[in-house]
Amino acid sequence: MARLYHPLVLNQGFLLTHLIVRAILPAYLTPEGGGVLNMEELLTLEEIRSLLDRLPGWEQDGNEIMWRYRAPNFAAAISLVNAVAELAEKANHHPDILVQCCNVELFLSTHSAGGLTSRDFDLAAQINQLVS
Repeated sequence: MARLYHPLVLNQGFLLTHLIVRAILPAYLTPEGGGVLNMEELLTLEEIRSLLDRLPGWEQDGNEIMWRYRAPNFAAAISLVNAVAELAEKANHHPDILVQCCNVELFLSTHSAGGLTSRDFDLAAQINQLVS
């Protein structure tokens, strides 16, 4: 008789481990969770609002800030993504990026801190300079 395995088991637990790390670990890395790996300080709601006022096009979406851009064509969208990738590498802070034809969406959050830190807004300001 053939034995059936769940896809998580077939993938040697990688996906399950990834989900656990993304869902649970950030809570333990906060001061409240007793973690010692969190070197970033989360911003207050007031600080977030103040910083967003200075960043046109960015808005808060839960524990992230997001930005939408419509490029004139697909090649321009990819060029923007490549420029963002260079900034992100220099900052060692990597956004989640969604590209749909000419539309680019960027999401910034400091996952190790479990929310928004100054690193997110520093990179967002640099990204705004790319298109201004």
